[in-house]
Amino acid sequence: MTVVADITQGLIPDIADHSAVVFVSCVIEYVKVLDGALRRIARMAGRPDNVFIVTVQPWTLTARLYPRARWRGTVDAAQSVTMQPVGLDEKLAVTGTLALALALAFWPQGGRR
Repeated sequence: MTVVADITQGLIPDIADHSAVVFVSCVIEYVKVLDGALRRIARMAGRPDNVFIVTVQPWTLTARLYPRARWRGTVDAAQSVTMQPVGLDEKLAVTGTLALALALAFWPQGGRR
């Protein structure tokens, strides 16, 4: 049986405790309360072997620019994921850098004719 649900909306009543393989793809970044979402995932899965989480990588623009993104995942050598908050200051810095790079790339060369 496959159940498609939105973990950002709270409890998922159709899934019994310790009964599921849980695949979460690019949504953890947007939950308001990270610990609560991870507890819901753990409740459904029961074991870490039954959890598969895909996160937006921290070096991508999505991780830093998407307006509702609150977290970004970093994977270490042991394949452990650490979620870190993404602050407005970081989003503004990346946005400014991107804008400057685009302006330089597309700025007219020479002068007006």
